[in-house]
Amino acid sequence: MSARFTTLDVAVLAGYFLATMAVGFACSRRSRSVEGFTAADRSLPGWLTGLSILGTYVSSITFLALPAKADSVFPWFIVSALPPGITGLLIAAIFAAAMSTVSTCLNSSATIILSDYYRRYVTPRATDSQSMRLLRWTTVVWGVAGTGAALAMTNVRSALDVWWTLAGVFGGGTLGLFLLGFVSRRAGNRAAMAGVGTGIALILWMTLSPKWAAVPPSWRSPFHDFLIIVFGTAAVLGVGLVTGRNGPSRSKEDLAS
Repeated sequence: MSARFTTLDVAVLAGYFLATMAVGFACSRRSRSVEGFTAADRSLPGWLTGLSILGTYVSSITFLALPAKADSVFPWFIVSALPPGITGLLIAAIFAAAMSTVSTCLNSSATIILSDYYRRYVTPRATDSQSMRLLRWTTVVWGVAGTGAALAMTNVRSALDVWWTLAGVFGGGTLGLFLLGFVSRRAGNRAAMAGVGTGIALILWMTLSPKWAAVPPSWRSPFHDFLIIVFGTAAVLGVGLVTGRNGPSRSKEDLAS
């Protein structure tokens, strides 16, 4: 079956992009404060926020990557089997999922630079106009960096495999640390540092040892890259629980703060 991409599909995609640009431009004109930039002045209803979180969690990679045939099965089905109009609509939905994920990452990364570095070490009493200027410029910088990383990965065989590997490398320690704080009232800073240090060491070993020729074969990780997040999370949680088992119990007020 030959691929079909009709004028109707192009019109649907064009309408989607124009609507997205119009909404983004209108919202950017209304953002006058940091809270407006990062949280839309807390004016979004709960159901819309929930759908945004779901779209970010699912992301476009769920639709674009199928392990059975190296990211090509579902795109081939879209352009080859779906009727005119539906093809453009579905591709627009995939773009929406991708943009939701990218916008969330850019927004959160810029906010981290502002809150954890700029306001803490550079300008503690930054005004809203200074903060907004920094947020916009750091968003541009992160966007350029992300675009460069995407271009560098154009020859990657499977986007899904790379995604799971990177998720394991960067997410294992974070997930373990959150779980440690959630399940234990005795794990303090010492336990958290011990757990994170052990988790990072394990993640680095599982990530680098199979690819580093200088490492003897007997010292290389025998596990698949997809298990990095499992072992990393387990290491942070296990070491943190053991290290903090004799620490003082924290109250509900301490946990809330």
